[in-house]
Amino acid sequence: MEEQRQAKLMEMEERRQARLLEERRLELEERKLEQERMLKKEEIEWKESPANKLKLWGDALRNAISRMPVEPMDIVSWFKYLEKLFEHLKVPVELYAVLMRPYLSDKANFLLSRVDLEKSTQ
Repeated sequence: MEEQRQAKLMEMEERRQARLLEERRLELEERKLEQERMLKKEEIEWKESPANKLKLWGDALRNAISRMPVEPMDIVSWFKYLEKLFEHLKVPVELYAVLMRPYLSDKANFLLSRVDLEKSTQ
């Protein structure tokens, strides 16, 4: 009788230990999934960040855009080319000005630096 009781107690203890191990395994798995979710969320936030978009598009356009010409007649065609290029590549509209700025002529950069941004956005 005592042996049966001891065997039953050992069996119950083994079940309890197995249950505890399973709970720990599930807890670790849950933590791992939560970490993966957080990493995925951070990755998505980075991909959608303005800094990343600007770098991505700037790198993509680096060899496709030439410096702004100085001849007035050529400037119009240069802007048309940029507009078509941006539309073709589906560049976000909010990045147009920032992406074209490095290619502007010195005179255009000077004029742009004198623009009052508060008045120009209204």
